[in-house]
Amino acid sequence: MKAKRRTKGGLTAFLLVTVLLTGLFLYGVINARTVRVVYGEVKLKNLDYRLDGVKILYLSDLNISSASEAEHAARLVERLSALKPDIILIGGDITDTDLLCTVRQLLGISTSQQESDNLLSARDLFLRRIDELHVPGGILAVTGESDLPLTDMEKSRHNVFFLEDSGVNVTLNGAVLPVYGGRSAAFNLSGSGVSPMIIMFHDPRLYGSAALRASERNSEPGSYLMLSGHLLEGQIRIGGLHLYEDALCEQFPTDKNGVYSDGSGMKMLIGSGIGAKTLPVRIGTAPKAYLITLRASRT
Repeated sequence: MKAKRRTKGGLTAFLLVTVLLTGLFLYGVINARTVRVVYGEVKLKNLDYRLDGVKILYLSDLNISSASEAEHAARLVERLSALKPDIILIGGDITDTDLLCTVRQLLGISTSQQESDNLLSARDLFLRRIDELHVPGGILAVTGESDLPLTDMEKSRHNVFFLEDSGVNVTLNGAVLPVYGGRSAAFNLSGSGVSPMIIMFHDPRLYGSAALRASERNSEPGSYLMLSGHLLEGQIRIGGLHLYEDALCEQFPTDKNGVYSDGSGMKMLIGSGIGAKTLPVRIGTAPKAYLITLRASRT
């Protein structure tokens, strides 16, 4: 009788754990598809008064791996455009491999050409959809480590422009807002004037290089905002442990809005991202889009 009771008790415990884990997984899947919008203001010193109130919609880490996900991401950006941003910035990792491809890579099986073609097709679909949006300052993007090289067609979109270690001057309300972006630490801001600037790199580890180059260009602190991504807030966070990029999350602690600063005078927003890596699950973190309003600071 005792053996039967132990067996029955063990089965009950197993079923309970299974139900709890299944429920947690389903919660994580639903949570990963529920994007929050974070509203915030950033003061930039010496910002042209005509740019005071300009709104930036910032997204990163969409991690699209299929045509259906590309459609979903495009619809999301279309809905977010109802917030009337003056410019949309996309901070890299637009695409990423799915779980099956990731397992193959871990097993040392090379990625097939078909898989690469599928990613390119999904990215092209997403870019074609958002290229139709009307945004006064346009849509600027950088690539991340998960993105395949850009095609010539992707480089020639009408409203979507990729920054490849380069900068553009965005004209809004008759004033100029410089935006620089790319992937390399060996970038040069000389010749770009001294007005406040937005700097966009997918990898937050380029913060030090960006702060140094900014100081060389203009020693005025508080004139720059860097936008990055990659960390996904750890994607699955349990207590103080981040199951994705734990060391980097510890290296770049942020406030409740995702802003990091080491006192150098440059603030960096580390985007939580829209998508997820490998597993379509987020627990203890949330996908977020950011609507940033620029404000002039004279002090």
